[in-house]
Amino acid sequence: MGAKVIRAKQFILEEEDGTVRAARTVNKRRPMLSLTDEDGRIRARLTVDDDGPQLRLTDETGKTIWSQP
Repeated sequence: MGAKVIRAKQFILEEEDGTVRAARTVNKRRPMLSLTDEDGRIRARLTVDDDGPQLRLTDETGKTIWSQP
């Protein structure tokens, strides 16, 4: 059995009620992985662009509490 390929610009992982919990997207050639809390707010985001990778963690208000670089 050969390998299967799935191609998309976006993958969304959601709960049974439709709440988005994770998203894998590509925007302007910039890949991004976002993880959300139970209320659908983005709490962690990993991106990669021409300057390299960036990881950002946010609190429940959206304020950055840690990022690298």
